[in-house]
Amino acid sequence: MTINKWGGLASFLLAMSVIVAPFIYLTGNLRDAMGIFAYDLADLLHGPVLSASLISLIYVLRERIGERACRRMDLALFAAVLSAAGMAAVAFIRASNRHYHLIHPELKLENSTTVLIVWTTLVAGVSAVGFHFLGWTFVLSGSASWTTRLFPRLLSG
Repeated sequence: MTINKWGGLASFLLAMSVIVAPFIYLTGNLRDAMGIFAYDLADLLHGPVLSASLISLIYVLRERIGERACRRMDLALFAAVLSAAGMAAVAFIRASNRHYHLIHPELKLENSTTVLIVWTTLVAGVSAVGFHFLGWTFVLSGSASWTTRLFPRLLSG
């Protein structure tokens, strides 16, 4: 496959994971027969698939823009890696917490206010880190693309 096709596949997977995973989180039910599988699918989409597609997409854009804005795209790739790590960490925290609750129903952790507050705070904080660096990724890659189109002669020497 050419690098453009990899970029297209990565952008499609990124859009799919950003739409499908939150939909499953909002509408899923663990008590259904397929509930655990649905949540595991959402964790897969929100963690590894989103992370890999984000890094691949920025890498392809970096290769496409080339030497015209290499430093800014290097920073965008670094921010994408940090964002991907945050998004994957959120998915791993959610999955491990959910499976721990399911394995130990005798503890009745879903009724513990302290456990739910700690879990919610942890997930919200790590998610905020991921989305913060995602914003920087978009700003840096967008500004690099915009600058190379607006000032092509200035950047070419």
